[in-house]
Amino acid sequence: MSKLAILGAMLCMLLIGCGDPNSFKLHENAYYPLEGRILRDRHAVQIEQPNVVGTHDTSAFALRVPGLTDGTFSTELTLATGGSVTVCTRTTPYAMRMHADSGIRIDITNTNTVVTTSDGAVFVGAEGAGASPKELRIVNDGAWCTVIMGCTNVARFRTARSCTEWVIAASSLQSSFQLRDPVFTPLIEM
Repeated sequence: MSKLAILGAMLCMLLIGCGDPNSFKLHENAYYPLEGRILRDRHAVQIEQPNVVGTHDTSAFALRVPGLTDGTFSTELTLATGGSVTVCTRTTPYAMRMHADSGIRIDITNTNTVVTTSDGAVFVGAEGAGASPKELRIVNDGAWCTVIMGCTNVARFRTARSCTEWVIAASSLQSSFQLRDPVFTPLIEM
């Protein structure tokens, strides 16, 4: 074998073995495996189990099932005392600012949940997240979106963006949270 062929084979092995350190997978063996992307401070995002992702100190990540836009995103959310987390729905994983895309923004603290729509409407729910897990559910059904935190239906509204593929989660300064068993499911099973 020539030296050039050996060098080419070594280069291929090196490139295949070195994946993107900002990409991760959850529920790899599930019917709808999740694709994840770390957006800020990859050292502060921990993939703790095949179905758990946690973060602290102003880090952010995005989750999706490629091609799944209308459906339900649900997860158990645990939030450290005094902390907050921002969850956004977007068509790209990099559009965190409210006016960069016409998705929704959900700000969750220990005491309440605030949903801001792309047209500026604000809904406030009296239930937040804390040390014990609470379910966060976002149902995207065409032009309608519903946000449920724990047992409280925080908002149901029309959205200008009828399909959003990515869910972005970001922690605030000196805050930490954990998403346990995040799942995307279509509204109609085929």
